[in-house]
Amino acid sequence: MRRVWVAILCLGMSGGPVWADETAAVREMMSWVDENMNPADEVSEATLILIHANGQQRRWQIKQYYQRAPESGSGAAILLRFLSPADLRGTTLISVNQPEGDNYQWLYLPAFRTPKFLTESGKSDYVFGSDLTFEDYVPRTMDDYIYTRLRQDKLDGRPAVVVQVAPAAKKLRDRIAYHHQLVWVDPDRAVILRVDSFDAQGRLFKTSTWKDFYQPDGRRWRARRLTVFSPLRPHWTEMTVEDIKINQGLPSDFFSESNLSSIR
Repeated sequence: MRRVWVAILCLGMSGGPVWADETAAVREMMSWVDENMNPADEVSEATLILIHANGQQRRWQIKQYYQRAPESGSGAAILLRFLSPADLRGTTLISVNQPEGDNYQWLYLPAFRTPKFLTESGKSDYVFGSDLTFEDYVPRTMDDYIYTRLRQDKLDGRPAVVVQVAPAAKKLRDRIAYHHQLVWVDPDRAVILRVDSFDAQGRLFKTSTWKDFYQPDGRRWRARRLTVFSPLRPHWTEMTVEDIKINQGLPSDFFSESNLSSIR
């Protein structure tokens, strides 16, 4: 079934016939990517490096947790915990997208001992000076977006399908920083290779690229390296991901607000 949509997409982008169910084929491809990238749960550790044009660097060690809602729902949760440097150790961000479509974020700062609720305007802020925003850590569902196949391409020697992704509802369009994204999808491995994010004026304001893929569980592909660059900022951020563990059986209350200060 999945090889069928690969053939349909490639025919359409190589000048051949465009099938009537092309839209369904693109959605099927993105559904496979979604299935691959969103297991029941996932845990990993990573190093973030902020690199300035003058060579100066700043480093963070983080631990990331993800959990998908049960099959009966469409929600998900992400938790980001800082391990270092010392002034950020224990700082924790929790992001939850509920099945009914609402999402919220809490930021726990050990010095204040009280979680802070992040408003919609605060989600566009950068995470402690890096090129990642709090919005990047909001889990989304497939139904949040409209997918349009644009063309076939190659990236790092891999065949890729370029898809335009845009928010489906005005409510979501009004509260996120970007107007649309161009997404390079590797259809054979069901992973995203690159995302270009554009504002409402069509200006590129962020590029994210994923490289060095492997299969930590022998099945799902994961990138060891992520680079985030904005032409509007005098630096970029590199993330090296380590020790990825998939489907570890995180408890259902792991992402609760009351658990923010106790997670290790």
